[in-house]
Amino acid sequence: MPVAAVFWAATDDSDFAEASVTVVATRDGAERIEMAAPEATRSGLSLVPVGDLSSQLARLEAAAGSASSAAVMQSVRQAYSPTATVGSAYVELMRAVLEPLGMAVLDAAHPAVRSASHPLLVQALREGERIETALSQRVSELQQQGHAAQVKNVAGRSLVFAEHDGSRERVRIRDASNGAYSVPGSLGPNVLLRPIVERSVLPTVAYVGGPAEISYFAQVTAVADALGISAPVIVPRWSGMIIEPRISRILEHHGLNATDFRDPHSVETRIARSSLPAELRDKLASLRDDLRRSTDELSRSEWVDLVPPAVLEGMSRNVSHRLDRLERRFAAAVKRRGNEALRDAAIARGALFPFGVPQERSLNFIPLMARYGEDLMAGVMAEIRIHAARLA
Repeated sequence: MPVAAVFWAATDDSDFAEASVTVVATRDGAERIEMAAPEATRSGLSLVPVGDLSSQLARLEAAAGSASSAAVMQSVRQAYSPTATVGSAYVELMRAVLEPLGMAVLDAAHPAVRSASHPLLVQALREGERIETALSQRVSELQQQGHAAQVKNVAGRSLVFAEHDGSRERVRIRDASNGAYSVPGSLGPNVLLRPIVERSVLPTVAYVGGPAEISYFAQVTAVADALGISAPVIVPRWSGMIIEPRISRILEHHGLNATDFRDPHSVETRIARSSLPAELRDKLASLRDDLRRSTDELSRSEWVDLVPPAVLEGMSRNVSHRLDRLERRFAAAVKRRGNEALRDAAIARGALFPFGVPQERSLNFIPLMARYGEDLMAGVMAEIRIHAARLA
C-alpha cells in the first residue's frame, strides 16, 4: 500500500482574539514580536483576518538579505495578502513550501474535514465525563512519576470546541446533549483530541511530532483509551541546525562547534580567558606553580607533624580557589570590555541558539529558504531521509 506524507494544518484548534502586534527590543539589542490579545470574544485562527502586514513583510524581506530564491518571498506576499485570514495564509504558504516536496497539506478548517471528523467529535462530547476522569487519572500518574502534564485539564469542559456567530469556546460537559452541537461543521477538537481526529479522517501509519507533542501524547493515549479507539503511534520528527557559511567560518576560526553554545556562558568565558594578555596568564600560572611547590615543600618538612595533614590540604584548596576566582574576575573584565572574538561568539550564538533556545524553536525558516533556495532544502531532505531510515 502506498504511503503518503500529509501535513495537517491545524488552523482550527487554537484560540485567538483580535490582537495588537508590538515590536519589543530585548536587552541584547535584538527584537521580538509580541501579540497582545484582549480577553474579547475568541475565534479560531482560521477566521482571524491578517490585515495590512506590509511593514512586517518588508522586515521579513530585509532579513532574507540578498535572496537567491525570490520565489519564496513572492509566495509569502501572495499568502499574506490583506484579504487573507491567519488560517488561510498559513495553509497557502505551507502548500507553496511543502507540496513541491511531495507532501500534501490538509486544511483542518475545510468544511469537508469538519464534516468527516464530526462523528468522532460528537462521540467525544457524549463521553466527556469518561474522558475527564481518564485524563485526571493520567495526570496523577504522571505526577507520581515526577512528570508534569503538558496540557492543563479544565474541569467541567470537554475537549471539543463549538463555534457560534464567529465565537469559539470549549463545550461544557453538562451541555454535551445540546442539539445545537449536532450540526456538522460546528465542532472542532482541542490539542489532545486532534491527533485522534486526524487518525479517524486519514488512515495513519504514524504521527510525526516534536518534543512537546511527544510529551502531551501521554495524555492523548488516555483520551483514546476512554473513547475505545486505538491511540496513534507517534515518532520523533527530524531535528537539525542550519549552520550558515559565515557562522561556519567563525566556528572554525575559534575552534568551536555548534554544541558548545548549549551552555549559555561557557564559550564567552573560554574566549575571555584565552584573550587575557600572555604576561598576565603567565603570572597566574606562576602563582599556581609556586603554590604547588611550596605546599610540597611544607609537606616534606620536619615541622609537618605540628598540624594535621587536613590543615595543609585545606590551605592549598582555599588558595587555589581564590586564584581561580581571580582569573574569573580578570576574564569578566575582558568580557565587559569586549573584543572581536567575543563579538564573533555573540554572532554565532544569535544564529545557533537565538534567545537561548534552539534555532528551530525561534528562527523563521523563510529567510533561510530565500537565501539558500533549493540547495538548503536538498540538504535538509537528505538528513531527513537518514532520520526516517533509522526510525524504520
